[in-house]
Amino acid sequence: MSFPMEQTEETHSFFEIKKELSLRLEACLPLKQEEILPLLERPKRPEHGHLALPVFSVSKKHQTNPRILAEKWAEQVNLKDLQIVEKTEALFGFINFTFHGKFLKHQLENLMVKKELAFFKQASKSHWVMDFASPNVAKHINMGHLRAAVLGQALVNLARRFGYRITAVNHLGDWGTQFGKLIWAYQRWGKEYDPTALDSLVNLYIRFHEEAAKDPEKNRKAAALFKNLETGDPELTKLWESFVQISLKDYDRYWEMLNIKHDLVLGESFYRNLTEDIQKRLKNKNLLKKSDGAQVVFLGDNHPPCLIQKSDGASTYAARDLASAIYRFEKLKADKNIYITGSDQKLHFHQIFQTLEKLNPKWSPSCKHIAFGMYRFKGGGKMSSRQGQSVFLKDVLDQAKKRVEKIIESRQSELKDKDQIAKQVSIGAVVFNDLQQDCAKDVEFNWDRVLDFEGRTGPFVQYTHVRCLSLMEKYKQPIQNNFSKNFSFEEDEKTLTWHLLCFEWAVFQAFQLFKPHILANYLLNLAAEFNRFYATHRILDSDRAADRMVLVYGVQRVLNTGLQILNVPLPSKM
Repeated sequence: MSFPMEQTEETHSFFEIKKELSLRLEACLPLKQEEILPLLERPKRPEHGHLALPVFSVSKKHQTNPRILAEKWAEQVNLKDLQIVEKTEALFGFINFTFHGKFLKHQLENLMVKKELAFFKQASKSHWVMDFASPNVAKHINMGHLRAAVLGQALVNLARRFGYRITAVNHLGDWGTQFGKLIWAYQRWGKEYDPTALDSLVNLYIRFHEEAAKDPEKNRKAAALFKNLETGDPELTKLWESFVQISLKDYDRYWEMLNIKHDLVLGESFYRNLTEDIQKRLKNKNLLKKSDGAQVVFLGDNHPPCLIQKSDGASTYAARDLASAIYRFEKLKADKNIYITGSDQKLHFHQIFQTLEKLNPKWSPSCKHIAFGMYRFKGGGKMSSRQGQSVFLKDVLDQAKKRVEKIIESRQSELKDKDQIAKQVSIGAVVFNDLQQDCAKDVEFNWDRVLDFEGRTGPFVQYTHVRCLSLMEKYKQPIQNNFSKNFSFEEDEKTLTWHLLCFEWAVFQAFQLFKPHILANYLLNLAAEFNRFYATHRILDSDRAADRMVLVYGVQRVLNTGLQILNVPLPSKM
């Protein structure tokens, strides 16, 4: 899983706070600033302060029990006036720090004057090719494709905020033996179906597999048809092109709806004439070997070989992926080549990367497979188009929109632009539901969970953003980026301020770990904290209105930026 990349410089507000504290701690602890800085972390429980210094790793060097060392060093810190720290205490091997409100106030003002939050200019101009949301032609977009699309777009959005040049690629699954199967089915039963509908192609594909289960000879005939397609049979080519166009028309509709944007659409078929070059390169390196009539690359005793050409002479998925990888490095001049696909392709990409390393040792370390967990049904079965076991995105979005419309009619029947708002909220619910879960883990599909609009959901964050906009509209005065001179935080204001100051840290972590759920869960926590504040404090009719509106504006800006990064729609009314 190693992925050597340029060290992303930490320039966010949270890092500046850590840097300030570590500099002051250097003066009273037997540690250098560069030793302290990477150790500082957020405590898991908010009552333990703003930052914590765990001493476990350094206690061995000092030959002291971590608890005793933490207590000793906390006493040393308390003897010094760090000015920015209000309270220092030792707890279970940690030294916990709580900052003065005045310091946090100054830090938030520094954050608020930024024209754009969480936008990090890097010296590097590294070019990344990011391959995501690459559905197979002649299949409906299902929840698995949704995960590939929304995760990929969120990671693209994050990478661009750190200054990387991104080429977002849709590596469309428009070539392979499945088209031999589809052509065979279309030639036999096509007259029974609407030739312009994607539904027809899906049903033909399912029907073929049902029939092939009874008569495996059909698979051999389909393979022969695909081989003829590869050699350029004009009639088969025309039929294949129609399948691709029917599918793209449907896919583009969903990409537009979900705001998924690709810079290049280069399907597998684009590389079909480059597979011969792959074979030549492998032969020149003496890597291509014959095995049971097929051409393979052996990868060692512990790994299955990489299949390059089938025994009937047809090309393989692996050969086309090798061709696409080399194209990205040699033609697109990629510095990094990133694949965002399901965890069921881990072995495939291991084989691809191992083969690339044998061709050119520089290529493999510059490749990464970001594997996401699969949507599964209760009992463990995964979604499968060939078995007709899929939950289609269309059905989920339709159901979500109907639920939102019902809620709007029961609560705000006079709301303007109801249809547009229902679309934004329903898409937000479905997209956020996916992104708030750790992408590395499998997800059991549950209709109620996907369509839940209560509690920790996308609509909850969207609604909090709308609430902030409403307060700003009602305030009817310019909102400042700074607090009044003599303003002093109350405890809840201080808590909300600390949440805001952790925003850029959440963005940084989400990018560094390629896990957008870190950002999604941060936004949920911020929304919850703001709504607690809203429920217990007067804002517009308070004598602290001007200063509290600075906090409202801060929450609105953070939620707005965070939802944009996650590609979640931002309704102006709810």
